[in-house]
Amino acid sequence: MPAALALAVILAGCNQAAPPAPDTREADAQAIRDVETAWSASFATKDVDKIGVFWADDASVFMTDSPVLTGIAAIEAAMKPMVEDKNFSISFASTKVEVSKARDLGYTQGA
Repeated sequence: MPAALALAVILAGCNQAAPPAPDTREADAQAIRDVETAWSASFATKDVDKIGVFWADDASVFMTDSPVLTGIAAIEAAMKPMVEDKNFSISFASTKVEVSKARDLGYTQGA
């Protein structure tokens, strides 16, 4: 019995760890850049339906001097008068895109 136990311990120690997952952070960062580019372009259409597809159903938007807008309907309702203004325009360009090593969080910053 001790020999079987020793053999089990030895064999357990011989198991190799799974190879690490491939590092896809650069591809993830590019995917974030691509979505931001499409999001920015959607504002040029001035179509709230095209703009609204970039928010989740339960998204919240914070606008200066306004209550928190939660949900697509509230967000689109707030966006509609803005995009209908002939002088309205918005653009955004990332200067930094970061993705965590765990690839579960990404963020951008820019102007």
